[in-house]
Order: sequence, then structure tokens, then C-alpha cells
Amino acid sequence: MLNLRRISEVYEMKVFTDSGEYFGDVEERERQEVKFEVFAEKHLKLLKAEHGKMTYSNEESRFKSVIIPHFRGRLLSEITVEHVERFMLKLAEAGRSPATRNRYSTFLSRLFQRAESYGYATANP
Repeated sequence: MLNLRRISEVYEMKVFTDSGEYFGDVEERERQEVKFEVFAEKHLKLLKAEHGKMTYSNEESRFKSVIIPHFRGRLLSEITVEHVERFMLKLAEAGRSPATRNRYSTFLSRLFQRAESYGYATANP
């Protein structure tokens, strides 16, 4: 069973439950500016804790070889729908299958959902 309290302690992040409560001694703060690759590393660590080694390995490979080179250096708050659409078009032009493109899209969507819940992003592009 997933131990949300332990995840919160290990990664020093606020972790929300399904009921809207959270674990973690993370003080409320205004939105902070965080680079995409910094938050994405935290997101990957949480994926490893949530889903296990195999899922983490697959996501890490996608993240490091394709996603990071495209979004590196950008603040989460700067990434727009247009940036994500250009990324998806680049994948299609590289011959990636629709299923593979969907996996990248899902990874980005989950990352931005988490970023919103932590106050690092105001939207999920």
C-alpha cells in the first residue's frame, strides 16, 4: 500500500489524498518559479514511489531522452498549450506512433496536474 506520509517526508512535498487532505509540513506559499527539469525530477521520484520500478524506468527513459531536451530551461509557468502542441508535432514528425505520443502527453499532463497542486503552475497546458 502506498504510504503518502512517507512520500511526503522523503521528498519534502505536500501530498494530497483523495479526500483533499494532505500530508507534509510544507507551508502555504505563493506560486514559485521553478524550471521544468527541476520539478520533473521530483515528479519522477514520486512516480517511482507510486508505481514501482518498471513504470519508473519507462518514464525516466522518455523523460531524459525526449522531454527534457525539448523543455529544458523553461519555467513551468512559461510553458503554454502552443509549446506542448509543438512538442507533440515534433514527435509525429519523428515517426512516433499515436500510442507513444499519447504516453508522452499523459506524462506531461500528470506532471502539470502535480505542479498545479503544489502551486508551481497555474494551468495544465
